[in-house]
Amino acid sequence: MDEQVCSTLNEREKDILRLVAFGFTSKEIADRLAATPKTVETQKARACTKLGLASRAQIVQFAILQGWLYGEIPVR
Repeated sequence: MDEQVCSTLNEREKDILRLVAFGFTSKEIADRLAATPKTVETQKARACTKLGLASRAQIVQFAILQGWLYGEIPVR
Protein backbone atom coordinates (compact mmCIF):
# COMPACT_ATOMS: atom_id res chain seq x y z
CA MET A 1 0.00 0.00 0.00
CA ASP A 2 1.24 3.44 -0.87
CA GLU A 3 2.66 5.50 2.03
CA GLN A 4 0.69 8.51 0.80
CA VAL A 5 -2.58 6.59 1.22
CA CYS A 6 -1.67 5.70 4.81
CA SER A 7 -0.86 9.33 5.53
CA THR A 8 -4.52 10.22 4.91
CA LEU A 9 -5.35 8.52 8.23
CA ASN A 10 -5.27 10.56 11.40
CA GLU A 11 -3.57 9.15 14.49
CA ARG A 12 -6.85 8.02 16.09
CA GLU A 13 -7.82 6.09 12.95
CA LYS A 14 -4.40 4.42 12.93
CA ASP A 15 -4.75 3.50 16.61
CA ILE A 16 -8.19 2.02 16.00
CA LEU A 17 -7.11 -0.04 12.98
CA ARG A 18 -4.05 -1.32 14.86
CA LEU A 19 -6.20 -2.44 17.79
CA VAL A 20 -8.74 -4.03 15.43
CA ALA A 21 -5.86 -5.94 13.80
CA PHE A 22 -4.84 -7.22 17.23
CA GLY A 23 -8.37 -8.59 17.67
CA PHE A 24 -9.89 -6.08 20.07
CA THR A 25 -13.65 -5.41 19.90
CA SER A 26 -15.08 -1.94 19.39
CA LYS A 27 -16.07 -1.85 23.07
CA GLU A 28 -12.54 -2.80 24.19
CA ILE A 29 -11.04 -0.19 21.88
CA ALA A 30 -13.50 2.43 23.13
CA ASP A 31 -12.53 1.68 26.74
CA ARG A 32 -8.82 2.02 25.90
CA LEU A 33 -9.26 5.27 23.98
CA ALA A 34 -11.89 6.88 26.25
CA ALA A 35 -14.46 6.92 23.46
CA THR A 36 -17.80 5.28 22.77
CA PRO A 37 -18.12 2.07 20.74
CA LYS A 38 -20.20 4.03 18.19
CA THR A 39 -17.37 6.57 17.76
CA VAL A 40 -14.89 3.74 17.29
CA GLU A 41 -17.13 2.11 14.67
CA THR A 42 -17.55 5.41 12.83
CA GLN A 43 -13.82 6.14 12.79
CA LYS A 44 -13.01 2.56 11.78
CA ALA A 45 -15.50 2.79 8.89
CA ARG A 46 -14.05 6.14 7.80
CA ALA A 47 -10.50 4.73 7.85
CA CYS A 48 -11.56 1.63 5.91
CA THR A 49 -13.25 3.79 3.29
CA LYS A 50 -10.10 5.90 2.89
CA LEU A 51 -8.00 2.75 2.43
CA GLY A 52 -10.48 0.66 0.45
CA LEU A 53 -10.63 -2.06 3.11
CA ALA A 54 -13.80 -4.13 3.45
CA SER A 55 -13.11 -6.72 6.16
CA ARG A 56 -11.24 -7.42 9.37
CA ALA A 57 -8.93 -9.72 7.38
CA GLN A 58 -8.00 -6.83 5.10
CA ILE A 59 -7.38 -4.61 8.15
CA VAL A 60 -5.03 -7.26 9.56
CA GLN A 61 -3.22 -7.59 6.22
CA PHE A 62 -2.85 -3.79 6.02
CA ALA A 63 -1.51 -3.64 9.59
CA ILE A 64 1.05 -6.36 8.81
CA LEU A 65 2.22 -4.50 5.71
CA GLN A 66 2.55 -1.30 7.75
CA GLY A 67 4.62 -3.08 10.42
CA TRP A 68 2.07 -2.22 13.11
CA LEU A 69 1.96 -5.70 14.62
CA TYR A 70 5.59 -5.93 15.64
CA GLY A 71 6.64 -5.44 19.24
CA GLU A 72 4.59 -6.11 22.31
CA ILE A 73 1.03 -7.36 22.04
CA PRO A 74 -1.33 -5.04 23.93
CA VAL A 75 -2.82 -6.68 27.02
CA ARG A 76 -6.60 -6.98 27.09
